[in-house]
Amino acid sequence: MGKHFIFGYGSLINKVSRERSSPSAFQAVPVKIKNYTRGWFGRTGVKGLSTTYLGCLKNDSSILKENEKSTFVNGVIYEINKDELPILDKRERRYKRDKVAFNDIEPYQNYLPKDVTIWIYTNEFNNRTEFDNSLPNEKFPIIQSYVDLCIAGCYEIESEFKQAKIQNFSEQFITSTVNWNKHWANDRIYPRRPQVHCPKAFRIDEQLSNLITEDIFNAIYIES
Repeated sequence: MGKHFIFGYGSLINKVSRERSSPSAFQAVPVKIKNYTRGWFGRTGVKGLSTTYLGCLKNDSSILKENEKSTFVNGVIYEINKDELPILDKRERRYKRDKVAFNDIEPYQNYLPKDVTIWIYTNEFNNRTEFDNSLPNEKFPIIQSYVDLCIAGCYEIESEFKQAKIQNFSEQFITSTVNWNKHWANDRIYPRRPQVHCPKAFRIDEQLSNLITEDIFNAIYIES
């Protein structure tokens, strides 16, 4: 029958978030998935959550323009029980579960389990207008607490996997993600002392400021 793995490319890179989603997902392996693009165009559809999350599209999607595509998406794969798939499908109800072609997977550590099915949750858009309306805006901004969760997860991977650190896993996460824009809210609690609630806040901010264009980073606003 083979084993089933999920490819996590956002908050699921983070161990705490991953185990909250799948309690058995304590072990994760970093990989790159080719022919996909990760970007800020994910919406959950849940009332009261005015936030734009990370989403993913296959590069052959008619929605993406050529200059919007990434060559790869980095993240982690982790094993789940096949019985968990319907539960995850419900949790990711605004996403579609797709099977990743084995040839599109590139491990960081020369390790990739054989005879497995690897799933990725991608977005569905009916047309380009729907896609454009899902980008971060004033009502649905990027939020710093979610960015922190993802990048802190990248740091966890770098500390555990030598090749991921050598290849700058966290930097690859930032630079391979599209649609960063000025609609970005810093929702950290007590932002003047962010390290109290986000221990790696200063490291995250320094890396973002080096890799995101200056006009976007300087436009991040404190959420009141």
